[in-house]
Amino acid sequence: MLSLKQVRSDVQFNQELSGLIDVLKGIASSQFRYLQAKREHSLRLSRSIQDIFETVSKAKSSHPFLKELAAGQETRAAIVMITSDEGFLGELNSRVINAGLARRKQKDELIIIGQRGAHALEELRESFLYFQGIPEEIEHEQAESLRDYLIQQYLKKKFDRVLIIYPKFVSFAFQELKVEQMLPYVPPEEVKQPAEPPALLVPKSEVLIEPSMERVVEILVRIWMAQKIYDIFWESKLSELASRVVHLEGSSQVVEELNKKLRFSYFRIIHQISDKNIREIFASRLIE
Repeated sequence: MLSLKQVRSDVQFNQELSGLIDVLKGIASSQFRYLQAKREHSLRLSRSIQDIFETVSKAKSSHPFLKELAAGQETRAAIVMITSDEGFLGELNSRVINAGLARRKQKDELIIIGQRGAHALEELRESFLYFQGIPEEIEHEQAESLRDYLIQQYLKKKFDRVLIIYPKFVSFAFQELKVEQMLPYVPPEEVKQPAEPPALLVPKSEVLIEPSMERVVEILVRIWMAQKIYDIFWESKLSELASRVVHLEGSSQVVEELNKKLRFSYFRIIHQISDKNIREIFASRLIE
């Protein structure tokens, strides 16, 4: 049985811990609201690039960015996993890591973004390439740097396709795990199977491509890929902060329940001591 001094010390510690958790939760909530308000949506740019690909027939281009992989073809992939630099995320980072390892084949290359993911793979003794985690101020240059590396290695045929695995923010209670193929470029489902063919201002036969189809495709894919990675960084950061808020709220409730039990133990010990003292006083008077 714990002593009164120990219980009093535990109650004080838990109260301080509860206050710290509330502060961390408030910081995460403020960061989330700040980023959500600051986020720049790029749907218009992405839609424009898709419209251009619809207009310009891919069949005329043999660019490696548009190379279709044959069914059953043995390939080597670069699997990019987006994790965080900080903790208090529950199982979010583990879900990303597990999804990447589940997809990984023997020759695939693992690329990790974020210190938490790097530590997890080190513990598993996995070989990987590390990139700096996503900072509080999300920069387009970081997305371009990752894009440049992936494109460079892809064109050198170090791997045949590029996948990015990341958590997409849906709500505070749910972050969806997404797998996006960056290379070769694959149009979204709504583009691959449109309900109706797009209405073109100019017939395809009269579209003039300058300086060449390959050059236009390369520029478009580079622009799209940088913007897509940038959007993924935003989704991952929002998911990270949302998960932290939820996880800290759960921790706060656990600490509060523990505090209730400790307070109950504290008052029980106080009552036991008081009862003992009363019995001893009563017994001493009977002896007299």
